[in-house]
Amino acid sequence: MELLKMVIVDDEPITLQGLVRTYDWESMGFQVAGFADNGERALAVIKQVRPHLVLTDIRMKEMTGLEMMEAVGEELAEEPVFVVISAYRDFEYAKKACEVGAFSYLVKPIDEEQLQEVMRSTYEKCMEKIKSEQERENLKRILMGDQHNYLQVMTQKYLQGSLDDEKMQEVLRILRREIRGTQRFICVCADIDISYKITDPLYYETERTCLFRYLEQVFKESYEFQSMETEHGNHVFLLGTQMHGGVEEVRRILKEAAEKLKSPVVSAVSGEYPGFCGMKKSFWQALRFFETASEAGANAFTANRPEETGKEHVSFSDVEKTIMNAIRKNDKAQLKEAMVKFVYLLPEQKSGDSHKKYIHRLAVLVEFMLQDSYGLTKELEHNFQNLYTNLNQISMMKAIDICYQLFGQAIDERMRSAKSRDIAFFSEYMSKALAYIDENIQDETLSLTAVAAEVYLNPGYFGRVFKNTQNISFKQYLLNLRMELAKKLIVEGRDSISAVCEKVGIPNRSYFSQVFKQHTGMLPSEYKKEHET
Repeated sequence: MELLKMVIVDDEPITLQGLVRTYDWESMGFQVAGFADNGERALAVIKQVRPHLVLTDIRMKEMTGLEMMEAVGEELAEEPVFVVISAYRDFEYAKKACEVGAFSYLVKPIDEEQLQEVMRSTYEKCMEKIKSEQERENLKRILMGDQHNYLQVMTQKYLQGSLDDEKMQEVLRILRREIRGTQRFICVCADIDISYKITDPLYYETERTCLFRYLEQVFKESYEFQSMETEHGNHVFLLGTQMHGGVEEVRRILKEAAEKLKSPVVSAVSGEYPGFCGMKKSFWQALRFFETASEAGANAFTANRPEETGKEHVSFSDVEKTIMNAIRKNDKAQLKEAMVKFVYLLPEQKSGDSHKKYIHRLAVLVEFMLQDSYGLTKELEHNFQNLYTNLNQISMMKAIDICYQLFGQAIDERMRSAKSRDIAFFSEYMSKALAYIDENIQDETLSLTAVAAEVYLNPGYFGRVFKNTQNISFKQYLLNLRMELAKKLIVEGRDSISAVCEKVGIPNRSYFSQVFKQHTGMLPSEYKKEHET
């Protein structure tokens, strides 16, 4: 699911932060790109980030939600979709907002099912707008004569699966670039060995730039070509030719590039395929061969004849993604399961040194992911460097064990970091929640859901935050608090046991006695007698 940008606006600070932090917006297709505590600031944020969606309170002091919507409409050519939030008393006001342009509304306190339904329909509305805007932009590009770049963008979309055959052929017809049966395609995927991105990032980026420029210059002399980047950042050249036997010539060019530039080039060349279908076939074959070349440490992997069909290609990519997702989710059980799959995927009848290249690649990918998310601690960074330095001196199984330990350390660090952030961020929420519990301790119906609603947090999320910050579950905390108050009241002796039950929110005397004995080892009457003496 493509994540769309949203801005949240509310002039109540706790409510605003609750909206920003409580809900899993990404599961609904949105990421919070900005927020503001009044309409004036919201206008500036919206103009800066250009969100797809604005979720705004309808009643605000300095500028109402309606006034802000009108101001956005006056200042921006492309307005975002608006969803307004109102209290029950503002219901008619929210309906009015929908009449003047808001897509939908939510009523406080926000119902989880209503939120899911509104966000689902809002996401669909936003995607319809994006599609419509893209179609207008595409038409505009054609009319402006930017055919080359337009064709390159559309070809990339087609090859990566976001444009179907029919639409791609329509694009080619509009541009008068139809593919004839005599036209043949060869695809090249080339890059610098990824390990240099860790050991010498400046060298890596410099050599990449030189390699891509060199290949563009050489290919331009003999081929009609398009160049693009894959989702993993690898560079692809799609070469069109009328000649047969072009694969060997492309191999020669790549070999010459590595020799002239004196660079650690990793490359793959597809087979040569005719016609429209050959474009996509050559592209995906080159990507699969490049993955194999990268994993095996080869400097070139080439198809000299068409690929055999009917055989399933087994790739490490899925397992690598599963390992990284397990670390992102701090899930050690999933990590262990994925690492076992990784070991069983290692090719048979290969030496330990060959297997270490797969291990090295996995470690590099995980380190990049950690850098891009929570970042690396100095200790973790040092441990990764030690792995790279000593990989050739340790056994394959030892290397796998070290990787597993490293990834487990990363999960531990991410969990510690998340907990410290919760404590810092939610201190105000917890102060308010604990005060509310103290004030309502006598209420038999006092619950996690009620307290969560008081601080404008989702109950499930509030429960996790409560346990992280207080080191105890909400249920156990409330029970402990009630028992401590009961002990205090019993010792003071001014109330009967029945009155104590009422004051601590457990009016059922039998149940109270049972819980009190579990907590203190004595019945209430026994506890009272002991402290009287």
